[in-house]
Amino acid sequence: VWLHFDGINYRANIWLNGKQVAAAGQVAGPFRQYEFDVTDQVNPGTQANALALELFRPQPDDLAISFVDWNPPPPDGNMGLLNDVSIALSGPVTVRHPLVSTRFDLPSLDVAHLTVVAEVRNGTDGEVTGTLQGSIGEVAFAQEVHLAARETRAVTFDPQAYPQLNLAHPRVWWPWQLGTPQLYDLELRFAVGAEISDRLTTRFGVRQITAELDASSRIAFQVNGRRILIRGAAWTPDMFQRRSPERQEAEFRYVRDMNLNAIRLEGKFEDDHFFDLADAYGILVLEGWCCCDAWQRPHEWSEEQFPVAYESLRSQILRLRIHP
Repeated sequence: VWLHFDGINYRANIWLNGKQVAAAGQVAGPFRQYEFDVTDQVNPGTQANALALELFRPQPDDLAISFVDWNPPPPDGNMGLLNDVSIALSGPVTVRHPLVSTRFDLPSLDVAHLTVVAEVRNGTDGEVTGTLQGSIGEVAFAQEVHLAARETRAVTFDPQAYPQLNLAHPRVWWPWQLGTPQLYDLELRFAVGAEISDRLTTRFGVRQITAELDASSRIAFQVNGRRILIRGAAWTPDMFQRRSPERQEAEFRYVRDMNLNAIRLEGKFEDDHFFDLADAYGILVLEGWCCCDAWQRPHEWSEEQFPVAYESLRSQILRLRIHP
């Protein structure tokens, strides 16, 4: 049984059924995602379960959410839970953080060479051997994996070793001004014997983004071999971090009505629905930390702030890398 937090601002002590799951020394930073094994803390069957958090607001120099001159700062510094809190069930091995990357033989788009990666984790104190299975439509692939106790490993399916991942005449994802943002469904499963230990489904785009410096030392971007002029604008979420899927979709329509093809986020990471909309609407996203606050002054960070920064970056890369 896995307890998952999409974001906690800024520190927290966490208890489940009166047993401490994590302490504020472990839980710090709103851009980190947390997943805790709470198998031993949950009440079985139909008994009630109680989750409790003691939250601590960010201090002025913490690596937190900052609006700088975008908005007046909320009086509580956005203290609290960000986005979803969820429970997931699995067998001994979980499947997390998928990635599908594309390489074309440019300028041809006739064949997409796909590399599929996923992170598998053995949650038990014993060794486990199983099979990571995947499918993209009618294309299927599988690999046997042996995991030591508590081991986490990235498993890769390379198109040279798995020729079925050389996809002929693919449906290509384009930014909306260049074409249609086509998407594929990916399913991954980990089987231990005849039992499915864990599975996930997600969507991805078949696309290749490259960049080069032109004669004036400016960066020129290409999507699927075609140059694109990045036309973007800044985006800020609700000041109190309230999420509205309906409002998000309306605002994506405004982005396209303004003939923009990119959104710039600065130190205010939206939820998963936002990035799903970006995929579906064919909008590029420029994501990064906030300027003019603690994020831009690493020479002033305390010893504790460096791991907060590293884990924040790691969490967001693993979360966002599947999105085209």
